[in-house]
Amino acid sequence: IQFLAQNPLSIYPLASTMTHKSFSMNKFFLYARKSTDEPDRQILSIEAQIDELKEFATQEQLEIVETFVESQTAKEPGRPIFNNMPSLIKKGKASGILAWHPDRLARNSIDGGRIIYLYDLGKIKELKFPTFWFDATPQGNLSDSSIVAGGRGFEPR
Repeated sequence: IQFLAQNPLSIYPLASTMTHKSFSMNKFFLYARKSTDEPDRQILSIEAQIDELKEFATQEQLEIVETFVESQTAKEPGRPIFNNMPSLIKKGKASGILAWHPDRLARNSIDGGRIIYLYDLGKIKELKFPTFWFDATPQGNLSDSSIVAGGRGFEPR
């Protein structure tokens, strides 16, 4: 844990096993997505993502207020279910998003930018991923934003 405190860019697999508890009072949207462009590269099915996210939410004491499920690539903007979330967040229906991995939210700069913009406005207070951990420091926020904005940073173009 000391290493993580000093290195907020660290990818921390299975963050749900950490002893750190969030005790968040924020309401979360659960977002699960399976890409349609490369089905052989899918790590988890939508059902497996939802199961893991619900378990993570229980461990972290996060309140899930709505679940969004989508089967569509995120390489291009225009996912209808994803596009509904920002307007609901602006209305105060939730202040956090829970997803299995940052690339489930965005793999293009437009969708990533929308998430970051709502975060900058204070409408999104938390982004939670059981496969990643970010600390609440400027460096941690920057790494979170960079990964969400790019979404594709872990694979070659």
